[in-house]
Parts: sequence; structure tokens; C-alpha cells
Amino acid sequence: MRNEAETRAGLIDPVLRELGWTGDLVRRERVTGSAHRTAPMGGRYDYLLCLPAPPGKLPLPVAVLEAKKEDEPCTLGLDQAKGYAKRLHVRHVFSSNGHRFMWFDTFTGLTHGPFPLADFPTPQTLRDSFERELKIDLASPFAQSLFQPYHGGELGRRYYQDAAIRAALEKVARGEKRVLLHLATGSGKTYLVCQLLHKLAQAGQITHALFVCDRDELRRQGAAALHNVFGGEVAMVTGADAQKNARILVATYQTLGLESDEWPRPPGRAVSSDEKQQSEPTFLERNYAPDFFSHIIIDECHRSAWGTWSVVLTHNPNAVQIGLTATPRRFLESDDADVQADLSVTANNIRHFGESVYEYTILQGQEDGFLASCDIVRRDVKVEGEETVEVTLADGVKIVKERYMPGQVVKESGPRDANTGMPASAEEVADAYSARVYGQRLMIPARTKAMAEDLFQQLCENGGPLQRTIIFCASDRECDEVAIYLNNLLVLYGDKQTEDYAFKCTAKSDADATDLITKLRKSPRTHFIATTVDLLSTGVDIPRLQNIVFFRYLKSPITFYQMVGRGTRLDVETGKTSFRIYDYTNVTRLFGADFTVKPPEGEVGEGEAPAEPRKPPIVLPGPIPVHITPAGKYVLMERNGRETPVPLEEYEQMIAEEVKRQAGSLDELREQWIARELREPLLEHLPGRRNAALLLRQLHGLLPCDLYDVLGHLTFAADPKTRSQRVTSFDLRNRDWVAAMPAPAAATVHEIVRFFVGDGGIEELDNPLLFRTPSVRTAGGLPALQMLSADPGEVLWTIKQRLLLP
Repeated sequence: MRNEAETRAGLIDPVLRELGWTGDLVRRERVTGSAHRTAPMGGRYDYLLCLPAPPGKLPLPVAVLEAKKEDEPCTLGLDQAKGYAKRLHVRHVFSSNGHRFMWFDTFTGLTHGPFPLADFPTPQTLRDSFERELKIDLASPFAQSLFQPYHGGELGRRYYQDAAIRAALEKVARGEKRVLLHLATGSGKTYLVCQLLHKLAQAGQITHALFVCDRDELRRQGAAALHNVFGGEVAMVTGADAQKNARILVATYQTLGLESDEWPRPPGRAVSSDEKQQSEPTFLERNYAPDFFSHIIIDECHRSAWGTWSVVLTHNPNAVQIGLTATPRRFLESDDADVQADLSVTANNIRHFGESVYEYTILQGQEDGFLASCDIVRRDVKVEGEETVEVTLADGVKIVKERYMPGQVVKESGPRDANTGMPASAEEVADAYSARVYGQRLMIPARTKAMAEDLFQQLCENGGPLQRTIIFCASDRECDEVAIYLNNLLVLYGDKQTEDYAFKCTAKSDADATDLITKLRKSPRTHFIATTVDLLSTGVDIPRLQNIVFFRYLKSPITFYQMVGRGTRLDVETGKTSFRIYDYTNVTRLFGADFTVKPPEGEVGEGEAPAEPRKPPIVLPGPIPVHITPAGKYVLMERNGRETPVPLEEYEQMIAEEVKRQAGSLDELREQWIARELREPLLEHLPGRRNAALLLRQLHGLLPCDLYDVLGHLTFAADPKTRSQRVTSFDLRNRDWVAAMPAPAAATVHEIVRFFVGDGGIEELDNPLLFRTPSVRTAGGLPALQMLSADPGEVLWTIKQRLLLP
């Protein structure tokens, strides 16, 4: 019986060719873009089938075909292929054992088959289905953007970016004007915008396009990226120049006159249509005629709820309007018809743009290796006089609410005015304070100091104090306090590197915020820890960031996900593949929460605590005891379709059980690990897939070890060895075996073994270019191994086996 590779080559490939699936209409096992993985997208698809394109254009993916061994049921690969189809955004799913095939049609939801492989559909059959079901004429001018090649070729794009772009263009091709894309922070939305506009422009559909964002830094980044694609056709809009002659315009809401200088705008209901008409014309309305723009892209469109920027859409009603967000907001229904009308554009992303045509979450990005994975360290903070109330929600989830009951403790501590330091009157002290307003209305220096000390100790115990970190605080005052405490702690720690170690980075910082962000991002010797309220929550790209810290209470999952997104970017230069969340306020309970919030009647921002009150907050300067204790370590994984923090111990047990199910002993694990075709399925079956082993290696301080040692240690209590130790052991144990070889072969084996020390470990020896590397070629290379009686592949297999011996 044929194995899977033989089934593809001997049974499936000939039939596909006979039916017209030839050349670039068939793609195989495409791997792109991952900084530290060899198999992103949760595995390798066998066949991606594409429709023919006009000459010089790009074929259009429409189907996935998963192959299995000929002695296995043809149904076996169908569920696996469905997963690939969803991620790749294709409409037809097939699985085959080389003799028969199954067909799942996502248009109808029906599964058909089994059928003889000779009856597999032709390209024309799938084209007819695509056009009929999506109501798109692929020969029409509106559909030509689907076939346009990528600027700079396909090598730079990632599979989900290609899928998201096609999903957006499909909707535009059938004449719809509003599109929503939901992609995690750090997944490359700027690249996506550039390529999306490029395809539309190449298809002749753009007259003027507008890219709108809400930060100057994002405007600069966007303009630079678009300039690389469109050159001089791109311009940044400024208050002094509307740049009407440019084809692609990049602007902030503020520049267009759609937002006040302060963001978000003060609380209150949305501005009504009548009020808009009575107000002065905006910069947008003065400089651009109605429908001046054929295409408008709104970056971070979830942030629109508290502003009036929707005029950019209502002023260009016939434009194609594309919203980008990592957290698509859906508002709860309101009984007030006027409120709902006002919110229909400015607040409710889903209502205006429609459901997301494509979704790519943080967890998907982490599993694929395109985003840094995270582990969570929760810390319990208990202040004397604080009352804990446990509430069980309808779905069984328990949350903890804290209230500070002033009572005798407050009286003894002598509450004071935060500005003057004068004693506060009884009227100025509330009967109770919720934990959400700690640091705003009630300042407890003892609590802030205790959290700063505990965080500093955590950093020292996990890599040292000089780690790039963002701390989200409740107020500017708390930002100042935390920065002072941390700088003092570094001095007491004895580190000479004390200049601007911790610093406040808010709209009220003394220094320019842009300069501070640049130093946090790039400075080699200063500016390691930024304390902020929300200035760094969006629009800040700091790949080297190692920690996200929450001293601030949150109730909005939208705000929370945006803040967490600061840490998800990879950094190839420093080798960063993961980051850590230190949670002092139980905000990580918001992982997996719906992005649904109440209408902004009397609310502020994203549903957060109100801004600092007009009256100065009350300070409790007395010796109030504060206790901080561990609340557990957690790992993010999917449960019931949601991102959920799972206790590290439970996560490890799940992984160990799965490894035992796949390989019943350490010897069996070793045999599977040697063969790539067995190793990859084992990793992909782990909870969290390959990401699980990588994260555990990080958490247990086993970075110098191959993943085989990580899983062997966790599952079978084997003593882990570093990659260097295994190479040294190999040299000692196999001295006679290597010495018996011809000198060129012995030298080649010696060089091959050295590759195991690399970060990839055993995977370094799977590299098809291994024998072309200069050191191996100089030693003798493939011809040298061919001098041995065994096949070179067998020699390589033996090297792997001997490297992994106990």
C-alpha cells in the first residue's frame, strides 16, 4: 500500500492533471512569513486549487484537497481540510485516498461523496460554483482586482493576509460598499492596506483613496509603507495642505477636523445630524467635494464610538468603505431610537460595515508563529480595609469585586487632599470606594509601592530588571509614583544603569511622547519601563517589548485586547518569540470576552472608569498594610471557541497526556522525533499545537534544549540535555563510528552534527539546503556521504538517532 506521499504522486497527481489542474493552478505546502516556525497555519495543506487567471495575473484560490494513504478512508482528512479552508478563505473542501474523494461545500454546508477520483470537479466546475454562489462575474471589470499580483511578489505576504484581502475584494466585486476586517494587533494590517489598495488600483478602480487613522505615528508609518508601493502618488494631509492632487491620501481624524485634540471626546451622547449641520464645516468638507474619494480605509475603526468622524463616510456615501480593527465593537440594543440612529455609523462597527469577512485572532497568530505567545502571571493584591465580594455570573464564571471601606483605617491614616496635602474633610471621603477607582479617586501609596516592589522582584527573578515593559496605571499621578518607586528600587538594587530607567509616558509627560516612545523602542541603555494610562494602548509598535503590566482595573475587553496587543509583535533581532503579562487587577479574565458594550449614555471612552474627578483625589498616606501573594501562572489557549487563560499545571498535564497518547514511551517519542513526517503531526496534536512546546521551553528555562528534551522531561521525567551537551556526547560516543569513515565523509558528519546546536535543533537537520551550506560543502558534502555503503538519507537518520540517545 502507498503511503501519503506515494498516494499523491502516483494516484492523485495524474488524475488532477488529466482534469486540467496543472501548472500554477495547484499549490503545495506553502510556508511563508514565520519568524520562528517551520510550519505555520497549524500544518501543511496538501493541495491548494486555484482558478485560471488572465495572462500575467494571479490564479484565484478556491479549494483545498487533503490527501491520505490509500488504505485509509477518504473521509479521514475532511475535518483537517475544513480547518485549512477556513484559514485560507476558500469555498470547497476535499479529501481523498487516491481512489475516492469526499466533497464539502461551504456554500451549502453539505458534504457529498464518496465519489471515484476520476469524477473530481474540473476548474470550470468550481468556477461556475464560485460565480453562482457569490454572484460574481469573474470576467467583469469589478472582479479583476481578485487576479491582480502582489506588489513585490507573493513571498512577503502571509497566508491570512492573502485570505483577508481576497475576502474583502470578493465583497467589493459583487457591488457591496462596506467591508469589515478583524485582524489581531501586530498581524500586519498596514501591509494588508498597501496590497489591498495596490490590487484595486491595478484593476483601475481607484480615483482617490483615503487612509484614516487616529495617531500621528500611524499616519507616518502608513504613509511610508504606501509610498513604497505607490511612490509619489501618496501624500500626508496636513492642516496646511489638503493634497488634493495625490491619488492616495493619509490623514488623521484630527487633521480632517473630525476630532478634538483630546481623545477620546468627553462623555455624552453622539452628535445628532441637526447639530452637525449647524456646526462649522470641517476641514474635510471644506476641501473635498462629496464623493471625492472612491475608497476609504478606516484604521482601528472600533475607536470611533466617541467621536464625530463618521462624517468622512457620510460625506462619501458611494465610496467603498473598509474598516480595520482588532476588536470589532457591537453595541447592545437601546430602546432609544435616536441613540440607535446616532450610533449606527459612529459606534457600531458590525451594524455599519457588516459582519467581518475575515477574522484572525491573537491565538491564531500565536499558534502560527506570526505573533509572540504569552504567559500570564497573576498576583493577588490585598489592602487592609478592603472587602472582597465574590459574584457568580449566569454562565458560572466567578469574578471578584473589591470595595475599600474607609472606616477606622481611613481615620487613622489621615486622608489628605492629593494636591495640597491638607487633611480632607469628612464630606470629601466617600463611604466606600470600588477597586476600579484606585489611583483615581482614592490613592493608596502603600498599595502602589507594594505593587512596584513586587513587580521589580518578579523582573529580577525572571531575567533581570532591564526588561522592556509597559505598565498601565489608573492615572497620571499613579504613573509618576510608579516610575519614582522603580527608579529608586534600581538604585537600591545596585545597578549603575539608572538614567531614565522608568519614566511616565502620557499626554501630560514633560518630554515629547513621540521621543519617549522612540527611546523605549530603540535606546540600548535607557528607558526600559514606561508607565502610562492609555497613550500606549494603540498605534505603538515596540517589537522588543517583553512585559505588559496591569496596575489598572479594566472592564472593557476592547481596551484590554488593545493593550495586550502591544506585546504580540515578534522581534527577530533579539529573538523575542514570547512576552509576559503581569496581572495585578485580574484583567486577564477579559480574554475571550465579547466585544459588546453599552451605548455611551453617560459612559466614558470604551466603557472604562470615568476620568479623574474635578476634585483632587483622596490620599491615604498612613501605614496601611498591603499583602501581595501569587495567584497562579496561566497560559492562553482555546476553549469552547474562546481564548481562555488555563492554569500552567493543567496545561502541562494536557500536553503530557497528549504526548503519551501519541508516543507511549520515551523510546517511541525519540523514534517519532527523528522523522519529520511523524514529528510534525505529533506537535500539531498538542493543545496549542507547536506553540505549546515552544512556550514550555521558555517557561521552564530550557531554551538551550531541543523540543524533544522539553517534551521528554515533561512527559517521561527524562533528564533534559542542552543541544550543546548532546553534540558533545555524540562526539564521544561515536568516535569509532566516525573514524571508520573515509576522511571526507567523517568531516561531513562532523559539520552536520554542529547544526544541531542551532535554535531549531533537530529541525536544522531537516533543512533541504543543509548539504549546500558552505561548511558542509567544504567538508565534502553529499558526494562524501555517497562514499559510504549506506544511503545518505539513512546516514542522516542515524545521526539524528544517535544525537537523541539518553
